[in-house]
Amino acid sequence: MRFVAFWDIRSRIARGVLFSILVVMLMTTLGACSNPFGLWSFGRTFETQSDDDDPQEDPPQEDPPPEEPLETIGPDIFFTDAGGDHEFYLAAPGGGYVSGTVADSGCAAVQRGAVLFHSNGDAFLDVLVLCGSDSHLVFPGDGEGSFGAPTTIPSTGYVAYDAAVANLDQSGGADIVLACNGSNAILHNVAEGSGTVTTLPEPSSESTSVVTADFDLDGDTDIFVTNRGSGCVLYSNNTPSLWGYQIYSGTAQNTDAAVGDFDGDDIPDVFVTVDGGYNEIYRSQGAIGFNEIDSVSLDDSASRAVAVGDFTEDGNLDAYVANFAGPNRLYIGDGNGSFSAVSISNGTVNPSYSVDVAVADMDGDGHLDVVLASDGGRNQIHYGDGTGDFPRVVDLSTVARSTVAVAIGETGAE
Repeated sequence: MRFVAFWDIRSRIARGVLFSILVVMLMTTLGACSNPFGLWSFGRTFETQSDDDDPQEDPPQEDPPPEEPLETIGPDIFFTDAGGDHEFYLAAPGGGYVSGTVADSGCAAVQRGAVLFHSNGDAFLDVLVLCGSDSHLVFPGDGEGSFGAPTTIPSTGYVAYDAAVANLDQSGGADIVLACNGSNAILHNVAEGSGTVTTLPEPSSESTSVVTADFDLDGDTDIFVTNRGSGCVLYSNNTPSLWGYQIYSGTAQNTDAAVGDFDGDDIPDVFVTVDGGYNEIYRSQGAIGFNEIDSVSLDDSASRAVAVGDFTEDGNLDAYVANFAGPNRLYIGDGNGSFSAVSISNGTVNPSYSVDVAVADMDGDGHLDVVLASDGGRNQIHYGDGTGDFPRVVDLSTVARSTVAVAIGETGAE
């Protein structure tokens, strides 16, 4: 019995060991097959791996998109000089200006006004410079910050002081109205090269400035001219060759004009500056012309130029007057045709000598600024704050200039 029991114990032990070995072998074999059922881990995790899980290199980095070019702020500026090279200032991307000059090009007479317009059918503005009684010069802009060699526009034989560009004959071409010391004239279709001349039927006078608008509300563009030595003249556009006119007996020392609806009747009026007297408002009544001339206020500072805009941002037009012999003035309009005058400093360098003015938002802040041309001082930008004040003044020229006119516009240069 003891033998049988002993053998039985050994047999049981042997069978247990054999069974344990078989279990271990089975578990090892299943583990080597990547444990497809997830039943055992043996201290590590075996995961099913697909071809997509093969290690790959990081995808190449794409180049960042090119930066958008900085947007230019404000229009470009062109100054004509009485006896030297003309200056231009191109609005630079992100602010500021890039300056350059345009050669005098042999204009024998003293240069006068400047006008930016399309003269040759391309997309870029060109500059008309008046050369007294000589042939006038047109400098073609190339859209890249330069102006080419000038072409000429025939003179009418009289000294031209100012010019305006409009489509007077509804042909689509650019017509140029010349305000002259003598008979005023229209150069028709300058861009098309025809250059037909119409002499305006008005007694000889020293005309100083010209503006255009549909003053009589008949659907075409009329002409208003200021004069020294006689009153202002309204030319009614009846046909391209037939112009009626009316002379107004306002102050006889008129220097400049600007158009705007100052009394809220939706009819264009004219603000006229006077050299040494009361500046005036010519209030149009449409078909019957200017039946009311109102004196604004006495300005004995030799007013030379005017530009209009809503400088106080109250919805009413104001007028900025450039004076030669004293501080400039801002005439704040009330929307009913009346104004109150506020003296504006011309800057710390040249307290006077302003001869021309242009208006635009030059720095993109939403407020109107003024560009001043100086004959004997520095050309400047006065930056407005929307309240009628101009707290920041920037000198464009570093020395005194003999500037006679300023024109602003988008020349196409970046």
